[in-house]
Amino acid sequence: MLRTRAILLPAFGRRPVILGLPKHPSKYFPHFVTNAPRNREPEKPEDSDTKSGNKTSQASSETPRDPEYEATRSEYESQVVGYYGPLYRPSDEKLEKDPILAQRFWAETYAKLVEKERQVLALQGENRCLQMDLRREKSRYEAVRMNLDNLSKLSDKIGGENAALRADIKRALEFAESFYRRFYV
Repeated sequence: MLRTRAILLPAFGRRPVILGLPKHPSKYFPHFVTNAPRNREPEKPEDSDTKSGNKTSQASSETPRDPEYEATRSEYESQVVGYYGPLYRPSDEKLEKDPILAQRFWAETYAKLVEKERQVLALQGENRCLQMDLRREKSRYEAVRMNLDNLSKLSDKIGGENAALRADIKRALEFAESFYRRFYV
């Protein structure tokens, strides 16, 4: 759940201090971190003779991006966009300058993640209930099938007993008819 965060307003007109928020939330949200340097100054137009000397320093200052990290980051961002729609992401400068905006942004992001986790757990619970219902229906089906098998066996048995009984009755009738013909005809 969301932790409560206190905002302290110190005296002498200083900036408010937010307790409970990390200085750099990359620890909890690594998909928002980029390998690019933070405060990059705009490039100035330079002379042709100094360009050759700056090329090596500029190449050494740029950090190469990890392709595996970029793949996982793009995959995660596509999943997040698929879940929540496009996220509004303020720039790092805005988040550093406005702590209340940073607190609200990270709280909303965390709330969305918590809501998604709650939906996943609810779906898992529904799946468990559905599996239990399927097991119950399967056991009922097995019981009904066993009852039908028993009834068919019993009906075959009764049919056999009825056939034997009919044969006995037929034999008795034939005996009675032959007895009647012998003595009374």
